[in-house]
Amino acid sequence: MAQDTIKCYDGPSDVVQALAEDFIDFTNDEISRTETCIVGITGGTVINGLLELLNSPEYIERLNWERIFFLWTDERFLPQAHEDNYFNRVKPHLLCKAKGAAHFLPINTDSKTVHEAAEEYEKEVRNVLKACKKSGLDLALLDLGEDGHTAGLFAGSHALRVADQDVVPLKMARYGNAFL
Repeated sequence: MAQDTIKCYDGPSDVVQALAEDFIDFTNDEISRTETCIVGITGGTVINGLLELLNSPEYIERLNWERIFFLWTDERFLPQAHEDNYFNRVKPHLLCKAKGAAHFLPINTDSKTVHEAAEEYEKEVRNVLKACKKSGLDLALLDLGEDGHTAGLFAGSHALRVADQDVVPLKMARYGNAFL
């Protein structure tokens, strides 16, 4: 049986560095075991810091980027160029030095309804899972919102009860629509 572990750090940079080491250990082990690793990510300060650090010379060669697939686990239904779109916010921190080897699969939020975009992304997610011979994510990295929410999961949300979909469109008061 797994045991919960609580780790404490002095500051945000220490958190990101420890996360980078754990990320490297986990993804390398998963790739060794199954040949691929599917990682769900959100936007956010910690995720941006992690990707930036992993893109540095000290870290970039320690991973097999061609075998890692990044799927979005949370996105606002805003055009991808909008400043509040999570993918747009994380783009400056993507692994540019990995020479295109990493697979980043954002949700297409341009010129579709939220339901059409969710259906399209669900197909893409299922194609990745099928190609990797997996039934779900290997790892989910979820940032924490200032109000304590994680990846658009607010207490009482209907998305918490949806079991037959991989991508769920949500109606959100502040940003209109989003996905999980």
